Amino acid sequence: MSEERLDSLLIENLIDNLQEVFFLFNQKGKMILWNNKVNQVTGYNNAEIIKLRPLDFFPKEEQKKINQKIETAFKTGKASIDANILSKEGELFPHLFTASFTYYKNEPCLYGVGLDIGDLQQKVFEINLMLNNTDEAFVILDKSFRIISFNQKFEENYFHLYGKHVSKLDNFLDLAKEKHREKLTLMYEKVLQGEFVTTESKILSPEGKLLIYDFTHKPAKNKSGETLGIFISAIDVTEKRKAQKKIRKSEERFKTMMKEGSDLIVILDNEGNYKFVSPNHLYYLGYSEGELMSTSSFSLIHPDDLDRIKDTFKLILVQKRVTAHPYRVKHKDSSWRWMQSTATNLFKDPTIGGIVINSTDVTDLVSIQKKLEANYELYNYIQKASNEAIFEWDIRTDIFTWGESFERIFGHDFDNKVFKLKDWIALVHPLDAEKEKNRWNLFLADKEQVKWTNEFRFLDSKGVYFFVEEVAYLVRDDSGEPIRMIGSIRDISHQKKETIKNKLLSDIGYFFKNEEKTILALEKSLEYLSDMCDCNFAEIWMVSKDRLSLQLYSNLESSEELRRFYISTKTQRKFNFGEGLPGKVWKTKQALNLEAKQIENEFIRAEGIKHLKLGMLSTIPLFYNGEVVAILMLGSKNSGKQEFYYKMYLKSLEHFLGAEIIRKQQQEELNQLFDNAPDILAVADASGHFRKVNPAFCQLLGYTAEEITSRPFFEFLHPEDLNTTNKEYRETVSGLRKADNFLNRYRCKSGEYKWISWKSSEIFGEEGLVYAFGRDVTERIE
Repeated sequence: MSEERLDSLLIENLIDNLQEVFFLFNQKGKMILWNNKVNQVTGYNNAEIIKLRPLDFFPKEEQKKINQKIETAFKTGKASIDANILSKEGELFPHLFTASFTYYKNEPCLYGVGLDIGDLQQKVFEINLMLNNTDEAFVILDKSFRIISFNQKFEENYFHLYGKHVSKLDNFLDLAKEKHREKLTLMYEKVLQGEFVTTESKILSPEGKLLIYDFTHKPAKNKSGETLGIFISAIDVTEKRKAQKKIRKSEERFKTMMKEGSDLIVILDNEGNYKFVSPNHLYYLGYSEGELMSTSSFSLIHPDDLDRIKDTFKLILVQKRVTAHPYRVKHKDSSWRWMQSTATNLFKDPTIGGIVINSTDVTDLVSIQKKLEANYELYNYIQKASNEAIFEWDIRTDIFTWGESFERIFGHDFDNKVFKLKDWIALVHPLDAEKEKNRWNLFLADKEQVKWTNEFRFLDSKGVYFFVEEVAYLVRDDSGEPIRMIGSIRDISHQKKETIKNKLLSDIGYFFKNEEKTILALEKSLEYLSDMCDCNFAEIWMVSKDRLSLQLYSNLESSEELRRFYISTKTQRKFNFGEGLPGKVWKTKQALNLEAKQIENEFIRAEGIKHLKLGMLSTIPLFYNGEVVAILMLGSKNSGKQEFYYKMYLKSLEHFLGAEIIRKQQQEELNQLFDNAPDILAVADASGHFRKVNPAFCQLLGYTAEEITSRPFFEFLHPEDLNTTNKEYRETVSGLRKADNFLNRYRCKSGEYKWISWKSSEIFGEEGLVYAFGRDVTERIE
């Protein structure tokens, strides 16, 4: 066999053993050489391939751009392109092609390879998904102020504001207005010298809205500290500035309240001397701040009240909070003013370091109280004029007298019935009554206590609970025994609703943030809601992926009656669209609140409903992007309660809980992708550690994830690879470029070394993290 023939066979053998697609064709488009990989990917045999043109291996919609690249390669000597190979069976396989010009047998030809990038495209998609889902826009410039890189947020914001697209290698100064360019140039030169510069810019959006952006300019350096360019980040702080403005107004309002408010505020040391005096003392008592500072607060107390106040002061030194019975304080004009005070021990608070006394001038109230005792008719006029439900309780006879507003606000009519303390307790929510029982008993027993405040749920005549605030004053006889109470209750449901709603959303959000699985977060949420809303029945039904049915996803089984219910209805774990209460609410997208009789008619699982004895059932749709994704069902034995809870704060769950469910499911799916990837996946930080590694990496090296992430990854490298890896790593984490098929050796737990081919993502996140993608190529190299 001739030497020429041996060379030819060697070349053919090398080509056939390539892992990538190999091709060679002439200027007329005739296929001359190809390897077995072409047959495997396209599905054509050699007899078919030789009759095809290169363009025939690609979809029609891609042929034009591929032809342009072929012409470029023949003219310039080289070209590359991402394109999909179209197989004989019509399947598409994404490849990265690189073609080069050559002469083959004295004929101009193109030869090259196609690299399968199907898996790479998916990984790049995931990386871009994480990189481009940040609220912060950023761009990196070189020393000539040309754009090297930018994220999607920057591109979107610039196009929205100016209607133009940006491209890499554009000069960043060209994007600015001409009058600003000189100033920007000077600033960028300072940044290149090592300065960090922050600026604020106000930009008018196309919609006419004034936007405020915070810009941060800092040197872009590699690991060795060399400045390679400028890193610029920008974030929309419009809403933040509005919030700061509100805070400033709030602080100004607080200062005004301190100066103009009716409450007198002082801070005392442990001897009772003034450390702080609110400015309004001048208005109410005639003393300036300077006149009272460092003097004893006891010097202004009426002699008849002094001993009692000193005893109260001793209590606050060992208790958190004490309320003082009304006492007299001397005005600068020598008159006496009645004060009602609450003292709070804040010695442990470093910002206070003393006893805070909040005092209210109750001189008029005391005067009114005395007049009421002398003239009961005046008291009746006050009740008629008030918008709050005013009451008087004769403690000795246990008889309440209500003002006219009680029936107007809560609907109860006790004109022809004696109202006693047991009637009051019957209208208070049982949980609230039990919670405050001990505090109430202590209040009555403390002879110094006269002011009572409380918040609780109060039942109206329609069976609906309202949140109310009670403020009352206790009248005691000379021995301190309670004889009468005068006070009022007012509806605060609206304010309370917002407070409870915010706590509800915060607590539910906490479950979804801290639990690993959606099912665990929902179990915690159902337990929380059942306790909060006094429920004995709770379920979550999830809409299937194909959106054709509902599946029972999570439910409470905290009692024997619930277990019997689910045993008797075990075959009913699925509803179609419009079927059953969950399906009906899915269809109508409207919540349903049903009472006992309606439940019996509407509840398909009638066989099991007898075990629950529900008096009220709420079925609530949970939304994501306007579509129902789940159904929440809550039931209680007590009728009327669920509708109250729904109106108060459960309605806020409709969109919040739906979004949390979808977000958690998406997070689980991403974790599954990471954990089950067959290739090596890792997240590297700028300190030389892997932050996270997938099971494939652990399996290859034989270490646990903790063993790999707890040590610098340089400790696992082959000694001969340290310098090259260190150089590659510095350039990668500095953002200069991405790793592409970089090879090094990692030591396994067994002591052997594995060759790994690495690719990396661009840096992302505030900590400068990088995604690393690796493949074990030991067998190929060795």
